[in-house]
Amino acid sequence: MTRQVLGKSNNKADEGARLAYYTLPPPHGIAGVHPDRLVDVDETGVWLAVCRRKLGHVPRGEKGETHAPYSVGKKYTVTLAIDTGGVVAYLISDAPGTTSEMWYAFLQGSLLPHLAVPGRVLLYDNLSAHGNAAARALIVGSGHESVKRPKYSCDLGSIEFANNVFKTELRSHWYDLTEDNLVDHVEDAIQTLTAEQCEGFFRHTGHFEGFE
Repeated sequence: MTRQVLGKSNNKADEGARLAYYTLPPPHGIAGVHPDRLVDVDETGVWLAVCRRKLGHVPRGEKGETHAPYSVGKKYTVTLAIDTGGVVAYLISDAPGTTSEMWYAFLQGSLLPHLAVPGRVLLYDNLSAHGNAAARALIVGSGHESVKRPKYSCDLGSIEFANNVFKTELRSHWYDLTEDNLVDHVEDAIQTLTAEQCEGFFRHTGHFEGFE
């Protein structure tokens, strides 16, 4: 037997809340909502350091090196929304985080104008900015509903997979990335997300159960 430093568990998800997410109707869950009505939204951070490639192949006994930028660089926040048809809207902000004002601006200026047909259901996490009363009123006033995913339940978010995929695409161009072109590369990476991939993300997270 060996002694180890014990890590803290992040598994704080409430199983009752997770069950309710699939078995109750909006605003408490997604029961009865066809997956084509769902719009999953989330924010993620992007900066030069996070795009560096950390693994590579070198001859045995030699040290691997990279010429990717070492600087952390300016941090950007990417707010991305997807549905089963692909990318719905996105916004790249030069602020390292999301405020209530930024969330409202994204809804008003980017996402809601792209939801031409009322009756969509927006899914998002428990970020405090998402609880903005004015933002909720804006969603309802536009003819839509919203559902918060259970706390500590990133695995239920289809958008989490979309973020991982576009960041993987972004890292594949690590050798070209600079402070000046990072935003352009982020946009290019987001636009590689396909409708087939996005539908697959919703299937993988159980949002199609009961509709096939």
